[in-house]
Amino acid sequence: MLTGTTTNRRFSRSVLSATAILAAAATAASALPPPLPPVQRPTTNRPEVQRPTAARSNAKMVFAEDVHDFGRIFDDEKQDIQYEFTNEGTEDLVITLVKPTCGCTLANVYKIGTGGEKVTLDPTKPEDMTFAPGLRGGLDITFDPTGKKGQQHRKVNIFSNDSQGPQRSVSIEGYVRPVIQFDPALVSFGALDVGTGKTMTVRVMGMTEDFEASHPTFEDMGVFTTKVLGTEWVEFDGDTVRATTIEISAPATLKPATYNTQMHVRTNDTRKRIVDIPVFVAVKGPIEVVPPRLAVGNLRVGQPVNRSFIVRSRKGEPFEISSITLDRTDLTGLEFTHKLRVEGDLTQHVITLSGTLSQPMARTTANVKITTSLKENNVIEMPMVLGVIE
Repeated sequence: MLTGTTTNRRFSRSVLSATAILAAAATAASALPPPLPPVQRPTTNRPEVQRPTAARSNAKMVFAEDVHDFGRIFDDEKQDIQYEFTNEGTEDLVITLVKPTCGCTLANVYKIGTGGEKVTLDPTKPEDMTFAPGLRGGLDITFDPTGKKGQQHRKVNIFSNDSQGPQRSVSIEGYVRPVIQFDPALVSFGALDVGTGKTMTVRVMGMTEDFEASHPTFEDMGVFTTKVLGTEWVEFDGDTVRATTIEISAPATLKPATYNTQMHVRTNDTRKRIVDIPVFVAVKGPIEVVPPRLAVGNLRVGQPVNRSFIVRSRKGEPFEISSITLDRTDLTGLEFTHKLRVEGDLTQHVITLSGTLSQPMARTTANVKITTSLKENNVIEMPMVLGVIE
């Protein structure tokens, strides 16, 4: 049992220890250099976020309407829209900036004269962009739907000294239909085992009474085959359209590789004579490489290289690797070695790239060619990307 005296002594020693620790911390802190001042980051004026506005006043810009729905249009039909407004305030309305939210939309301000005529303005002159009380004006807006599809919503922002707020906006909206459409948008065969073929169809659709599509061709000749099956009226996306059906075949003779190309199709619609439809297939051989692409990255001259990847059988068939080569002769200094991933398991191999490069080289692509003991599809090619800097 502790006595009161013993307790007091221990308490005194604890206080002295705490005092000593605090004193030591204070001494260490005083020995440290003063803290650095906060980093002053330079401010930048970004034109896209600047919103010049005039001082607020009793001006009041009142639009006859501020939303226009142009309905369903084709992607070659530009839309010209006018929004009229009146300064119903008691002071001058000064417009400082008119900015559409999309590059597909253009907008210009005009004044309406006493006879109802439109007066073109120079937006760089403040006097032109000033509207006295009771004066009428408007916005000429042009929307270009080229390359657009589906529901659209665009705004035009007007910056001024309007008493209702420094920023007002008007909107245009509607639905854009391509002159020529195709379904599906991407003809994807997905992954196919080597030796197996597949056939798909795509519909190329137009809006004219006599629409037809013909002469499908490919950027990569000799990969796919095609056949035009005919043209008929169909319902698509709320419209009755003419559709030409084209049959596309990925033949069983394709070698293991990824084929990503474009099919060019001619049409008799003068608004769009040629349409391009993407077509994709990945033909898988009995052996796969993981990862499918060797990204070495940017190396320095003389920097050691050490990258590994796996070559394995997709269906558990044993095989051996007889050679590994590059299709480039300017990559001397690099070599490939290989070994079994698991001792005694001939279905999986690890290949390692090692060595150094002595000359700078811009970022480039080479193909690694791996030859195996398989009787068919015994050569695998894998892309390798690298660059060498000093």
